[in-house]
Amino acid sequence: MIFRAVLLALVCLSALPAFSVDSSPEARQLVIPKNIFVGDTVVIRYEFSSDVCPFPAEVAELSVVELSPDYSVFARLSGKCLVKSVEVSRAGSLYSLRAEIVPWKTGTIDFPAFDLGALMQFSTKSRSVPPVVWVDFEPLSVSSIAEHLGADSFRPPSAPLLVPGTKLILGLVLVAAIALFSAFVFSLTRIPAISAFFSRLVVSLSLKKNARIALRNFRRLLKDSDSLGDVEFAARVQSVSRNYLSGLLGEEFSSATTGDLPRVFSSVFGDDVPQEIEIFVSVFARTDYIRFAHGLCDSEFKADERRSMVSSLIKAVSADVGSGTARDDAGFEEVW
Repeated sequence: MIFRAVLLALVCLSALPAFSVDSSPEARQLVIPKNIFVGDTVVIRYEFSSDVCPFPAEVAELSVVELSPDYSVFARLSGKCLVKSVEVSRAGSLYSLRAEIVPWKTGTIDFPAFDLGALMQFSTKSRSVPPVVWVDFEPLSVSSIAEHLGADSFRPPSAPLLVPGTKLILGLVLVAAIALFSAFVFSLTRIPAISAFFSRLVVSLSLKKNARIALRNFRRLLKDSDSLGDVEFAARVQSVSRNYLSGLLGEEFSSATTGDLPRVFSSVFGDDVPQEIEIFVSVFARTDYIRFAHGLCDSEFKADERRSMVSSLIKAVSADVGSGTARDDAGFEEVW
């Protein structure tokens, strides 16, 4: 009876899907590089033949499977090395297990024997239980680069290396700094001239803006001419003209009479009043007559007189936009 029980146990054990390759003459291990130092990236290639497939059912059709480097067997050696990646590939009954590690310390790294099937089940999160296939890496010897070179002391400190192009960049920065400093010194000696230039520039821009506003208002007045009576049209012509002359000459023209215009123009321009300015005197005289000479002869605009009058004013103001008028500290200077 006992003999039968022992024989049955031996038969059952022989039927289990277990396979150990660490003692198999067909298993071999290749390590690159041959001489291993701390910090090197080391590749371990472990090849073996097996009639038992350790691939779980979920990846049974794959020829290459990425394995998890977080497996407990690898985690135990975290103080000596880092397991970066692990993969297993197969070609028929030939299997190749490839691991990439980085050693931290000198000495011997001896991986415990592990079940490849369990590692694949852990990595693929398989529910099926694959056959047991044992793998046992040969120990690795990690040397010190200092011992290998026979160095027994640190090298003396050396000056930091310059990045390529540093001297050129420093030279350009120095030239730019000298140029900026020279420009600053030059500007200090030219402050009065620079101030006068910007003052004239501001005045010129202001005068051009004043002329553009007047042109826009005169054109709008022509557009609305048919809806305005003679008196109202004459009043609006004077209003736009007074605003323009106030901005141009820096004088208040809101209450100036037509008789005051020649005196004001002479005080600004002297005896050489531009023709574009003199036209405002005749326009003010004509519009005053239409506004206040009710019922008298010729107190209404003629057929095309409105358009002719406003067109002459637009022409005079356009000359201001094209050439401009600037004022200096002593008064006003004509630059028509």
